[in-house]
Amino acid sequence: MPTIKILPDQLTVQVKPYTTLLKAVFMAGINLPQFCGRNSSCTTCRVRLREGKQNLSLPLLQEQEVLTESGIYQTHRLACQAKIVGDVVVEPVSYTHLTLPTNREV
Repeated sequence: MPTIKILPDQLTVQVKPYTTLLKAVFMAGINLPQFCGRNSSCTTCRVRLREGKQNLSLPLLQEQEVLTESGIYQTHRLACQAKIVGDVVVEPVSYTHLTLPTNREV
């Protein structure tokens, strides 16, 4: 199962393949803003890619466009769109911590 590491808190979660980054970071107790309702029209759920860019699904055209317009296409992904297929390390740009039960599984 792929592992996602979330900086700066060094949180680690194992997820099933093709889980979105948004769901994975939520499992780790992090709430990302998502003003557009997960349809790739904003960048509020963006995360910086630190390692494992190749271990995410390829961005669809709408995500490519919004990230390119923001000047962050090479370094960021939208957590609502990117699906995990291997180990990745990300750093959310804006987030809040949640209090979740410790027994989490995707």
